[in-house]
Amino acid sequence: MKKIHATLAAFIRDEDGATMIEYALLVALIAVVVAAALVTLGTAVKTKYSSVSTCVATPNSTNCA
Repeated sequence: MKKIHATLAAFIRDEDGATMIEYALLVALIAVVVAAALVTLGTAVKTKYSSVSTCVATPNSTNCA
């Protein structure tokens, strides 16, 4: 019985799993931020390339302002 109690107490004091969970949460948060940045920047880049493409295809003062 003492061995079970000692094993259980050691398991409760062990913080290795908590550290791993903290790192996993940080990685998940970083992934969410990177995904949001890519979506935002992706839309801006697509709009700029479309504008340049239109300007190259039909160069006039309206399309190339």
